[in-house]
Amino acid sequence: VVTDAQIRFCLSRTDPQCKRVGMALLEQGRIAEGFEISRPYAEQGDTDLQTALGLVILTRQTPGSPPHGRVFGNPRDYAQASRYWFEKAAQNGNPAALHRLARTYCCIPELGLGTTSPEIQAALPYFRRAAEQGYAPSAYLLGEIYRTGEGVARDRTLARSFLRAAAANNGPEATEARTLAIQSLAKIDSDEQAERQKVIDDRLARERSERIQEQIRIADLERAERERIAQAQRIAAERE
Repeated sequence: VVTDAQIRFCLSRTDPQCKRVGMALLEQGRIAEGFEISRPYAEQGDTDLQTALGLVILTRQTPGSPPHGRVFGNPRDYAQASRYWFEKAAQNGNPAALHRLARTYCCIPELGLGTTSPEIQAALPYFRRAAEQGYAPSAYLLGEIYRTGEGVARDRTLARSFLRAAAANNGPEATEARTLAIQSLAKIDSDEQAERQKVIDDRLARERSERIQEQIRIADLERAERERIAQAQRIAAERE
């Protein structure tokens, strides 16, 4: 529990304990105070606070003005403003920051960030760097990107590789990604089974069509032969 005395103390000076106070306030939803106390430490290089402040901006919770606060106008402005903090944290290789930085370019429909090729291509390097560090949410999203082929060439081999990495991850941030990755792997299996069945169905349909065409051809030949015989019989009868 953060006391009013701690908040007054941390608003008036810097102190090592104030990092924890700032983060606690942000986690409690006391954004204005938490943001003001946390900002100096984030500027000094605290990657956890940098990531937290970027997330606060991305989710439109913080007061102030860019690059440190609320943005008015196009929803994409929130993503661009949050990039200020995510880029700082990502410079030190923080995988959560790399993941968040990638998400400022793509895959947040409510901010107008979709899955066009330019959006995906801008995000891929950050997703990859985070996934290489074992960050399951990035591995899952990479798997989904390659599974669906949105913004990239569809590649089920790559998709399986990233999704299996996410599904096998037992990290604290991996719970949701692990569940989603398992579901996506099942979708790949289901899609491939459906495609194999379609190939079989198409082949059987083609064979049925060929058989029917052959039956029609034989029937036409038999009819033509019967007509030829009947005509020959008529001509013979007329001669008699």
